[in-house]
Amino acid sequence: MRALTAILFLATAVLVGGTACEDDGTGAVGPSPVRTGGQITAPVHSKFDMTSDAGFFDAPAPSVQMRAADGSIRDDLYPEPDTNALVQDYLDAADASTDGFPIAAAVYLPFEDAINSTRLPATPADSQSESATAYLVNVDSASARYGERLAVDVVWQAAATDTTPANLLTLTPAAGSSMEAGAIYAAVVLSEVGGADDRGLSPSLNLATMRDGGVPTGAYGEVNAEIFENLWAYAEDFGVDADGIAAATVFPTAP
Repeated sequence: MRALTAILFLATAVLVGGTACEDDGTGAVGPSPVRTGGQITAPVHSKFDMTSDAGFFDAPAPSVQMRAADGSIRDDLYPEPDTNALVQDYLDAADASTDGFPIAAAVYLPFEDAINSTRLPATPADSQSESATAYLVNVDSASARYGERLAVDVVWQAAATDTTPANLLTLTPAAGSSMEAGAIYAAVVLSEVGGADDRGLSPSLNLATMRDGGVPTGAYGEVNAEIFENLWAYAEDFGVDADGIAAATVFPTAP
């Protein structure tokens, strides 16, 4: 009887405490979403898969993990012929240089679920504000433009299309704006944006690991951790709370 009671107690604790685990989409295992009254209350997470089989939209783009050892774009990122012209064209443009990405490239930041898009910058000018919740910034300490935020169009896409997945945030340099050639840039989304339906917004486990000084597991953990040092140094130099960064990518631009 005691054994049966113990089993029932443990089962109840799992159901009530929400301690079951599931893949969070980053190659790591985390807690299942907590539900209150049928509504998910656990935070939305950004996506940053650093495993060798990560697809184009499984991690932010541009990113250093998109390149092979020789600097060319990884062949496995390319879609089957004629299946995704947007990705094909994006990768072709990136492959024009082995040293960096185009200075007018769009930045894609994928999320596991919907975010509160009403808190995103409404105009390119808003994205340059000190209070911007999403922005594209020069994090190259050797650059004369170090710390400069670029004017960008910020677009949230909740639903999937023929070429892009659901829950995708895009930052594109606004007309007349471009990144500096031969520099290092970071796209940043702050946790204060929040998730939809009053949920929180948190970094992927891999991003949190790098923020805390670690190296994520996976084929591209080390190369990402190295270039992300530029973001953490920028955050310290400009008084940005690194703990408040929910999504980010760091990448070099072509010279």
